[in-house]
Amino acid sequence: MVETYLTDKAAQELSPVISQAPPRQALVDIYYPAAAVAGGSKPTGAVIFAHAFVQPSYSYPAVIKQLQSAGYVVVAPTTDVFDIIGRDVGLKFDQKRADVKMQSTLQSALIIDILRTHQMLQEDPRFAAVQEVVFMGHSLGGACSIIAAAKVQSDKIRGVAVMSPEVREMQKTPVNDDIWLLNGDADSLKAAMEFFKHEFPADTPLALISSKRDSIARPEDLKRLFVVATEARQGEDVALFSIVGNHFGYENQLDLPNRINFDGAQVKLGPFSFGLGWADKPFQGLVKAVNKAIVPAFEWLQYKAYFLSPILGNSPLQEPENLQVLSLALDKIYARQALATVALDGSIVLQTQPTPQEVARVLKTEPADNTTPQAWLNALLGTYAGLQLLNSFVACNLLQESYGGFETRLGLVILASLSFNLFYENSLLVAGRSIGGSSSSGMQLLQELSKWRFLAHSGAPLALIAGLNMAGRAGVEWAANPYWEGLIGLLILAVVGVSSVRNSFFLEITPVWNRGILRFSYATGAADFTKIIPVIVTTLVLVILGWQSYQQDAELLPFFVGPLVAFVLNALPASKDGETGNKLPPQFVLGNGGEVALFAGMVATEVLLHMQGK
Repeated sequence: MVETYLTDKAAQELSPVISQAPPRQALVDIYYPAAAVAGGSKPTGAVIFAHAFVQPSYSYPAVIKQLQSAGYVVVAPTTDVFDIIGRDVGLKFDQKRADVKMQSTLQSALIIDILRTHQMLQEDPRFAAVQEVVFMGHSLGGACSIIAAAKVQSDKIRGVAVMSPEVREMQKTPVNDDIWLLNGDADSLKAAMEFFKHEFPADTPLALISSKRDSIARPEDLKRLFVVATEARQGEDVALFSIVGNHFGYENQLDLPNRINFDGAQVKLGPFSFGLGWADKPFQGLVKAVNKAIVPAFEWLQYKAYFLSPILGNSPLQEPENLQVLSLALDKIYARQALATVALDGSIVLQTQPTPQEVARVLKTEPADNTTPQAWLNALLGTYAGLQLLNSFVACNLLQESYGGFETRLGLVILASLSFNLFYENSLLVAGRSIGGSSSSGMQLLQELSKWRFLAHSGAPLALIAGLNMAGRAGVEWAANPYWEGLIGLLILAVVGVSSVRNSFFLEITPVWNRGILRFSYATGAADFTKIIPVIVTTLVLVILGWQSYQQDAELLPFFVGPLVAFVLNALPASKDGETGNKLPPQFVLGNGGEVALFAGMVATEVLLHMQGK
């Protein structure tokens, strides 16, 4: 790769990377419009299309067909993750986590491959009529397309149109110091503003396409990118298209892979790779059958029942009118007409300027009461932490006294563990501002620490096991019935298992401010039954158990009052995360206060039962 078509800054940045990289070939698919193939007319323009993470270009037949039918040549490089793993590609990283290093390497290689493809178009005489190209991409490819566009000379690019660009997961590398971890922290916001002000090419339209049901490149992430781009590029053509879709909607051939690209060649997967040629045809037939039958059936179920997406994931189907946005936006870009003039279907929303409220929220210019620390709130949360630590200490002390049978001791272990987890949570709320409020590295640390908090929340239903044991010892007959204990125990373990998987492998959290407290909360649309329903059911059942225990023994009133207070506090109206101007207390203040009351009541009940010798 030469640097003839790069900006001076990009050439200076990429020169050491390219010189250190070993030779590597990449596969590029070229799709011509039918009219151009027949020789009837020249193409409307050319599009360099960059794919998503681990998805090759052939996963996008509907997108490519839509662009071809509109007269565009589509040039799609494939940067396969298997072609990158283990290669230096000229990049030196100081990354400790292997997943981050792989992601950094892949995104850097994809940016370079976009630029190599652009160079090919500039030098190949077959594309002499369409040398002003549009950069287009999906997910990781969308984010990389925005960055790559700023590295080429402005007269060699016509515009940028990206679908669900995953800017939140971009990493800072020698190839990209522009947009990285655009999740709201001050450093990444400042870098992105500088990028759009000084590096993104002038007079280059930028079309952002956001899917309303996208849980990966979330609508709020695209809104943040939109606000930064419009505020930094005053007077430039920036548009945000919001469609009723999802993240994978453009990959209507989201199949199991039966081949990979390595060093510019396609390599089959399966027995053939291990010298078992006789088994290759059956294997390929099996893959084809899965792709033709099982995958479409699963996709249909996901699309028709998208409300099950917390369980099934995102639907890989997309409505045809949403795909038309791509060609309509390209038509305006090539005609040098404003994106605001795109004629849209009624289900698609077009925005060309953010509201003042959106600007204030994204650029942190909102009223001071949302980010200014409030001493009373820190003191209250600190008190919560101290009380939960006391609850845990008392439960551990009872445990050390070695009274009761296995079930009683198990209940005490659960109470001690859950109380300590809530001590950790409240302590993290108090310390969140100090940890993550001033730098991107601090924000990353806060995010990692918060993941343990969400995982610990998965164990909340285990409190029912302790509650059943206490109620049984108090004289509630059904609670002491081994049949009910076993059945409810199995249900609890199943819910805890599902919640733990959800909060480990599918956790989506985002930083938010509320009354000066910086914390990570579930991303929009990510909070599902695995958090809400178990907490409600657990608290309600504990209220019932406490009431029945109180009916048997009036001294056990704390067992009823604690869960009841928790239930009432969680039901009270509260201000939402990030909301300004609302004088109601934040939900986490009420909810965490309820948890203090709940566990204080249960631990006090254990003390009373111990004093009674039960």
